[in-house]
Order: sequence, then C-alpha cells, then structure tokens
Amino acid sequence: MLSKQLLVENPQGHYAPATMDQVFEAARDAMQQKFRRGTAFTAPSAVKEYLWVQMVNYEHEVFVALC
Repeated sequence: MLSKQLLVENPQGHYAPATMDQVFEAARDAMQQKFRRGTAFTAPSAVKEYLWVQMVNYEHEVFVALC
C-alpha cells in the first residue's frame, strides 16, 4: 500500500513531511492563483472551497461578506 504524504524541500535541499500549517499555506496560495481578484464565483461549490481554505485556521467565528 502506498502512503500519500506531501513533502517540502528545506533550504538545505532535503525533503521532509509537510506540517499541517505548510499544507494549508500551499492550499491558500493555490486558491489565490485559482481565484485572482475579479474572478467570478460561478458556482456555490467554488465559494465554499474558497472560503474554507481562507478560514480553516480560525479558532473563532468570523463574519464574511462577498460582494
């Protein structure tokens, strides 16, 4: 059985398993590329995906308004 694990390269060029914070940071970066400023949200699932990645690390309630 193959194990799926995200690896990241450190400054010395060695690879190590990514931390959860590194995984979420990479996801946020990918979402920012996918949804550049001015991109229209054409489906509720896209809004859900975008907001989940943006807000996953909050440990408190957050109010958001999209215009």
